[in-house]
Amino acid sequence: MLQKKLNKEITAQFVKLCRKERTTVQGALCAAMMLAVARQLQNRNKANLHLSCRSFVDLRKHLEPEVHRENLGTLASAITTLHNIDINTSFWNLARDVREQLKVGLRKEYLFSIVLMSKKIFEWLMYLSKKPIVTVGVTNIGRVDIFSDYGRFKLEEISFVPAQVFFSGNFNTAVTTFEDTMILNFMFVEPSISKETIETLVKDTIDCIINACNA
Repeated sequence: MLQKKLNKEITAQFVKLCRKERTTVQGALCAAMMLAVARQLQNRNKANLHLSCRSFVDLRKHLEPEVHRENLGTLASAITTLHNIDINTSFWNLARDVREQLKVGLRKEYLFSIVLMSKKIFEWLMYLSKKPIVTVGVTNIGRVDIFSDYGRFKLEEISFVPAQVFFSGNFNTAVTTFEDTMILNFMFVEPSISKETIETLVKDTIDCIINACNA
């Protein structure tokens, strides 16, 4: 795992720009990661690329009645978006494309069917465990609003890393925002992805975000 943080200033600017550009943080994170992958593939003379991104979705607020956080359960699903990328693809246009596809996906019933078919899906993923299923994956739980001061102890950071057994060949990140700082944990499994490759992908992803904020 490689961890990166966006300081408070960059985090605030990033969130503000996402609103201004009519997209979401999720869409922008997906776009940054796909452009990082595209840069690597375009260096191998692959100009026009067809990439995919899997976004994980909290189903609680999409259920009726809404399931509150006090009730434990695996109430998550995923939406895969498909994108054509070339050397002229802009960061914000790609981020908006992700957002629009996610909006459509959230209205479809298969979002819930995935949960009901989870056993069969896991069996299929085990069979394909050594093959990349999608290009990138982003799970972003957003802002974590919990106390940070506990007497003599202070919680400085909170983040997470999902199991990678099914996604060993993908470029994935798990994101939290705590104390106004965005924390990105990039997971990888060797030898499916080398440490050198993941370091380059992560650097290009973070550079893409920071460059967008400083533009």
